[in-house]
Amino acid sequence: MNIAQLMAQSAARWPDRVAVSAPISNWLPWSKPHYVHLNFGQLEEYSTLYAMQLRDSGAKAGDRALLFVPPSIEFPILTFALFKLGVVPVMIDPGMGPMQLLRVINQAKPSIMIGNFKAHLLRMLFPKPFGKLKIKLATSVIKLPGTITTKNWSRPIAGQDSSSFTPYDCDHQQSAAILYTSGGTGAPKGVLYTHQIFTTQTQMLQQIFCLGPEDVDLPGFPLFSLFTITMGMRSVVPRMDPSKPAKANPKKLVQAIIDQKVTFAAGSPAIWQGVAAYCLRKKITLPSLKYLVMFGAPVPIKLHQMFAPILTGGTTYTPYGATEALPIATISGETILSETAAQTVQGEGVCVGEVTLGVKAKIIALSEEQISNLEDATELAVGEIGEIIVCGANVTQGYLDNPAADRLSKISAPSASGAEIWHRMGDLGRMDSRNRLWFYGRKVHRVISSENDIFYPISCESIINQHPQINRSALVGVMDQGQRVPGLVIESSGIKMNRQFIAELKALRDSSPVTKSIRLLYLYPRFPVDVRHNIKIDRIKLAYLVSQGEAIQIE
Repeated sequence: MNIAQLMAQSAARWPDRVAVSAPISNWLPWSKPHYVHLNFGQLEEYSTLYAMQLRDSGAKAGDRALLFVPPSIEFPILTFALFKLGVVPVMIDPGMGPMQLLRVINQAKPSIMIGNFKAHLLRMLFPKPFGKLKIKLATSVIKLPGTITTKNWSRPIAGQDSSSFTPYDCDHQQSAAILYTSGGTGAPKGVLYTHQIFTTQTQMLQQIFCLGPEDVDLPGFPLFSLFTITMGMRSVVPRMDPSKPAKANPKKLVQAIIDQKVTFAAGSPAIWQGVAAYCLRKKITLPSLKYLVMFGAPVPIKLHQMFAPILTGGTTYTPYGATEALPIATISGETILSETAAQTVQGEGVCVGEVTLGVKAKIIALSEEQISNLEDATELAVGEIGEIIVCGANVTQGYLDNPAADRLSKISAPSASGAEIWHRMGDLGRMDSRNRLWFYGRKVHRVISSENDIFYPISCESIINQHPQINRSALVGVMDQGQRVPGLVIESSGIKMNRQFIAELKALRDSSPVTKSIRLLYLYPRFPVDVRHNIKIDRIKLAYLVSQGEAIQIE
């Protein structure tokens, strides 16, 4: 089934219900924004009109369309128009930087580009990666050379009846979109999404959070709006730059949650750290918000604690997954604080919850080699730490034109209906006796000493992060007197550095068998982070900075 059919079903059931609300800021800085609204009937109609205009411009099923449109009323219209035509949107995070971005575009080979003024300016300055474009669409009001503007596309087309348009009838395994990973631990990869995967993910998220048409969404990550709209929910466009979540203005987000009675909000913990601090400082509660979903990096226990008095009608949630497989598991902040936090601070990993219904997960022995068949993997017992692998209808089957990544990330297994594909998450974890998954960090971030002792990032950092002054720490591998040894780096921004702090830090390290053998301690002012969520520590870059003498060694 074409994913656009889910939205069409919502339009048929609730044509007058608002689907998207977008703010229009007043010129007075202290005034509240006005909102423009698009109901489901209009979204269905406009996306059909856009699809017809795209078709008349030469777009056809199977084409790849580079989509550089910021969160707005037009974003879902364009996206569902592409789905209706069978055109495959290519979604790339612009925050990865211009050079990496250009390399990714060159690899994706799009034939259509839909973008704002800044996107087309980049295209004109660096034309080579865009050499295969046959259609250039501009959403900006400024007319650019060689582009077609979408300015009047929502108007009826003379001589054509939109009701006669038939969406592309695709196979459920047909490509629906190409979503690029952020490249936090390597080069960004294009992940192939089918219509079935989108549909399955939508159904899973709807069941996990009991979402329905009465709910209102504030997506800190634009892609999430596509899921909630297909559920019949109203999506409120946040007043923030999605490529810079750490710089989101908490006042504007809180104002939107209160004014629009938002019940479901999702995004990077970098967004919600600022919101929590702002609410506590201003003594603000958010009673309408039932589900605050934070993903992209392990969520600190302190953040769940901060939100406990703010979310008087709900709680926080941390789903576990990746671009290639989502959702794999989910846990609430209430459960973390009441059941699992005590184990986390003892270095036993972060619980990410029970495995989602319809998903299979295993822990296998660590390997850096290709595993072609599941029979060649060694499954570990409950409680043993190893590599996380997953399988299900929500798990992607491969990457775009990247057989090397497929060989390293995918495992084949025979099943009654044919071969199953298991995905290697690249993460370390263990399963407990209640089928709950515990996360220990990325496989590439573990530190193996010269004596072959293994140190896991989340375990070690959870011990040190208990200090009230410490916001974050990071485990890195360093060379010391010709030996590879683990070191702990403390983010020193905001810390009152004195002898007492250093003494407390050492005492905390020595108090746990997980960290007591780590002798090297460093201070670094502000950690490098990933480009997408602005919160995942770039431990590889940080280790390089430490090796170059950029960090202050305190022991």
